[in-house]
Amino acid sequence: MAPAFVRRRRGAVAGAAVLVWCSSASAVAPTWSETVSSGPVSATLTTTYGNAADAMLRADDLELVVTRQGGGTPAKWHGRAFAPWGPEQAIVSRAGAVRVVDVTGDGEAEVLVDIYTGGAHCCSVSYVAWRADRSPRYRMRGVRWGNIAPSLIDVNADGALEFVGVDDRFAYAFGPYAVAEFPARVWSLAKDGPAVTTPRYHSYAMAAMRSSWSIFLAHRRRGDPTMGALAAYLANASNVGGVAVRGGWARARRVTGASGTRTMQTIEHRLRGWGYRTR
Repeated sequence: MAPAFVRRRRGAVAGAAVLVWCSSASAVAPTWSETVSSGPVSATLTTTYGNAADAMLRADDLELVVTRQGGGTPAKWHGRAFAPWGPEQAIVSRAGAVRVVDVTGDGEAEVLVDIYTGGAHCCSVSYVAWRADRSPRYRMRGVRWGNIAPSLIDVNADGALEFVGVDDRFAYAFGPYAVAEFPARVWSLAKDGPAVTTPRYHSYAMAAMRSSWSIFLAHRRRGDPTMGALAAYLANASNVGGVAVRGGWARARRVTGASGTRTMQTIEHRLRGWGYRTR
């Protein structure tokens, strides 16, 4: 499970319905669009689809146009720009598919398009369009969040919003998804797009570490598999850094004992490969 302070997203986007794609020559393909504005920035998402008000929109048929009054070059993306991971269809709720939000807190709004690729769990994807360093040209980058879509939160009350979610690599790494636990993960919008910045937010990482230890103990009391919960705790300890890393691993080894040596070795090998500190 995800920490209590992270909203978990499974299966499908709330409010989205599924369109059975009609290949009949008599089917009419109307155009659907949504326009959202904030200050001088305006974004319009357009697509054609079969015959439903709420629909499974084809990712290779989406078109996004971003304009800015008073400066900035209009930008347009369409087709395969919205399907870099291969799906031909994406679930998009008619309401809220496009967001125009000042993510960086500098008074200039950015544009986000949120889609879901479909399937039992995966994947939530956001496309972020922004002007790096006040360049006249917009850039866009897609970020695959995985099973759980992040929330936009001002973690440290500095006026900038962060993408607050989890490290989705833990989904099946240490057991079935039903018993998976995830460490907290934070992304900040940098000049090259969203970048992982979790260790910057020490208080948040500390809260995540404490929460994940409680979750591990709860798994243990119930007799559930605990490897995933323990791995999430140690990853959160890495995000805190310093003595939390050494103390976290010492604590985990005391609890698992000699019988848990192989478990600890498996966790250490995987976390090191992902760039987490283990010492």
